[in-house]
Amino acid sequence: MKKYTLLVALFISFLSFSQNETISSTQKNNPNSDIESFVYDINGLSPKSISVQLKEDKGKDKDLYPKIVNWIKEKYGDGIEISGNKNKIKIKGLTYNAICYGVSNYKCKNMIYDIEITLKKKEYIFKPFTLSYLTGSINNPKENIINLNESDFYKANGTIKKRFINVPSQIETLFNDLNKSLYTYLNDNPQFTEW
Repeated sequence: MKKYTLLVALFISFLSFSQNETISSTQKNNPNSDIESFVYDINGLSPKSISVQLKEDKGKDKDLYPKIVNWIKEKYGDGIEISGNKNKIKIKGLTYNAICYGVSNYKCKNMIYDIEITLKKKEYIFKPFTLSYLTGSINNPKENIINLNESDFYKANGTIKKRFINVPSQIETLFNDLNKSLYTYLNDNPQFTEW
């Protein structure tokens, strides 16, 4: 009986060690694992904004604004709308084929979004304001607003509508990848593939 108990204890210890090792190696490979993530569910997008701390030597106020403008230009090119001032930058962006939905008639649409980045000492606040996707034809596009305060993709009983099953994760991916890309850029880390 003692041998059996010892064998079970060793097996459980081995499993626990393996799981911890997997988590640790995942965190080492992801330099952004300490950034809070957005979640989109029946209650909409939460949190409403994310405050991100920068590395000690990267958060100098005078350096942040030009670096963020450079990130925007590298990411979007010259066709992006930027407004605001040295403390608050607003971006109107577009990501192609970022939202896909349907059951038998699967469609992917472009997403349009407004984001505000507020600069503070050694940190920035990343806040999505609006989100929409385009339907219709090229000559007659229709903008469909996505509610960020509560989701229209869920039924009254709290289950997601079948044709929109992947939409919440697509919204999360869009905003989380943008925020992680900005964080990586400001900390002078190499960029990673986002989509």
